[in-house]
Amino acid sequence: MKQFHLLKLQAYLVAHLILFFTATTVIAHTTDPGPLTAHSNLFIQTTHGGLEWTPENLLGKNLLILHSYHENENRTANINKGIQKQFIEAGINVRYWVEYLDSKRFPYASNTEKLVDIFKYKYKNKRLDAIIVSNSEALDFVIKHRDELFYGTPVVFTDVKHIDPALLLSENWITGVLEQELDEIIETIDVALQLHPDTTQLVLLSPGSKQAILTRQLHEKYGDKVDIVINNESFMSDIEKSVKELPANSVILTTAEPRTKTGEIVPYYLLNERVASISHIPVYGISDTGFGAGIVGGKLISGIELGRDAARMVIGIF
Repeated sequence: MKQFHLLKLQAYLVAHLILFFTATTVIAHTTDPGPLTAHSNLFIQTTHGGLEWTPENLLGKNLLILHSYHENENRTANINKGIQKQFIEAGINVRYWVEYLDSKRFPYASNTEKLVDIFKYKYKNKRLDAIIVSNSEALDFVIKHRDELFYGTPVVFTDVKHIDPALLLSENWITGVLEQELDEIIETIDVALQLHPDTTQLVLLSPGSKQAILTRQLHEKYGDKVDIVINNESFMSDIEKSVKELPANSVILTTAEPRTKTGEIVPYYLLNERVASISHIPVYGISDTGFGAGIVGGKLISGIELGRDAARMVIGIF
């Protein structure tokens, strides 16, 4: 805990991003104190070189990782990989407890009391050194129930788009990694329009979202250059129909996952595969889970890097 106070005001504004177009790969990492450095195609990773083996280190630290989604969700799996890789490279022995709220398939709000009872039973006699939470549902759950379930345990969040700044300023037990989705969208659009100068219509596939701020900013920045269409159809079948009707000089950017008419989530990579297969229009993305799934490119959020940075912050707490 000794270094945790140094971190409490640092809600890292991180762009853990892979920017790729055609055969060029640029890995950009903007975390201020992190050991990852990249220039053009150069990727340099330094490690902490291991810790002195004391009885405490031999037994290992106890870390709870609480995910909002399910185990096989691609971003979630990549965050897990990144966390574990970082601890291995740092030479720190960690004992993991990994839990999944599975909120995409089973909205957790209606099951909160059951989840609280389960966690009480599992962790009432467990000493946890830190908690990593991924995405907003897990963060909200821990903020609401930390005193009841995990009293005194520091929390690091990752893959979160928004958090109340007042919480970070007033509390010394929470810090984390903020995802800068708007920046990713803007930078991807800038490059897409450079590569496709004849574009007359920009279409964002943002299923189920109501992004008034994003819509306003896109119209302010690009409204005099191209028509801006925000497609927030929730169902995959409706998205397919609208994509087939798009004019030739359009560009598509996918930002979220739709559902089927039966309520099943369509994974991000399948959304991109399907949209690319039914249209001759260039498709761009903002997540590395879309890599190799038919997209032309994009400034992609890396789940592994989100996990690595959360682990780095936990190492500072240990």
